Amino acid sequence: MVMHARSGGNLEVMGLMLGKVDGETMMIMDSFALPVEGTETRVNAQAAAYEYMAAYIENAKQVGRLENAIGWYHSHPGYGCWLSGIDVSTQMLNQQFQEPFVAVVIDPTRTISAGKVNLGAFRTYPKGYKPPDEGPSEYQTIPLNKIEDFGVHCKQYYALEVTYFKSSLDRKLLELLWNKYWVNTLSSSNLLTNADYTTGQVFDLSEKLEQAEAQLGRGSFMLGLDTHDRKSEDKLAKATRDRFLGGNNITLVEGLEQLRELKELHIEGQRLPPGEKLLFDPRTLHGLSGSLCVLNINNNNIDEILDLAILNKLTHLYAADNQLDDIQELEMVFSQWPQLNQMDLHGNPVCQKPKYRDRLITSCKSLGELDGKEITDVSRQFLIKWKASKDAKKKITDGRNLTGQITYPSHAGVPLSPQHALSYCSTGFLWKRKPHWFAIPTMNMRSDCGDI
Repeated sequence: MVMHARSGGNLEVMGLMLGKVDGETMMIMDSFALPVEGTETRVNAQAAAYEYMAAYIENAKQVGRLENAIGWYHSHPGYGCWLSGIDVSTQMLNQQFQEPFVAVVIDPTRTISAGKVNLGAFRTYPKGYKPPDEGPSEYQTIPLNKIEDFGVHCKQYYALEVTYFKSSLDRKLLELLWNKYWVNTLSSSNLLTNADYTTGQVFDLSEKLEQAEAQLGRGSFMLGLDTHDRKSEDKLAKATRDRFLGGNNITLVEGLEQLRELKELHIEGQRLPPGEKLLFDPRTLHGLSGSLCVLNINNNNIDEILDLAILNKLTHLYAADNQLDDIQELEMVFSQWPQLNQMDLHGNPVCQKPKYRDRLITSCKSLGELDGKEITDVSRQFLIKWKASKDAKKKITDGRNLTGQITYPSHAGVPLSPQHALSYCSTGFLWKRKPHWFAIPTMNMRSDCGDI
């Protein structure tokens, strides 16, 4: 498979894998190349490839190879092992009609550069499935022109653990090959073999640094657009319609105010030390207020969310396992989010407050799910009417019981109108004649229309 991928150079190649399933392990026993048309960014299988595929499998069974097709592979020369949007669609289709099926991606360029096989195996989630929150995955560099495709589809599939095995015959053949070609291995230079790839990596890194500096300038100091007018939106920003930043030790969310089309922000589990909490830059919150619909801030030591009230487009809030304790603050903030439909606050101290669930349901009229439990329209209307009735009774009771006394001591004096005349001086300023003061007796007043 690696040799086939390497033979394609900078063009993508494609092949089929034969094997079997042993428990929860998919074992690849053989593979063969397909006659397909490849480009530097994609590979297309035509009718001839499907005919060749069927004929090969049939002929293999006639010579005793009884394995079935268990997956497909293709190459990503120079830009890593992951699934693009087209790859995800292809794999979903295969899993739907040829299950079990696995997708393997090989990067022949990075294989030669690193001196070890760069290979990844993937399967897609069912359509509409939302994967659980995960920690940071293994780091890999993605070229700038591929970031958008990578970021949009990265949550639609998952990677499988890959191990290699060989028979005694394979071991003997590899030893013979090593004895013959070890001199070539020591005398070759990866810098010479992959000169174009290395140069491309340097240019790609340079462009990423320039764009990162520009974003920092806009985010931290609100500077105007600079080189090339930033093309109104750079490729890094376009890749963040849905931004997943979980588990990156971030303490301050800033510099995102230019991403005015950002729909989802996942910044959960920053692994902050005790006493330190996740904070948001007000400029970033203002910039995201017109678009952000989904916010995940689970497990970040957050003890207040008053600053988040400006995010009035939110439909989903995940703030579990924090330190939220003020239910009145939550009621006030949630009343500013008319579209909030789903919320998770489990693991916060506020969950232990009396009537916690009832109070939040009545303060957020559109809420459909709280802490994983559905809220029916019947229960919502009951709670709203119950709260209105309770408030009305409390108002009546307070009105009847309110009794106050206003006492003026006998030595207090107030001016009476005949002696409190006003005059204008020649300069036009208002002045008043010193009034005569009269003492008035003490008065008691009752609020229930009693005697004065």
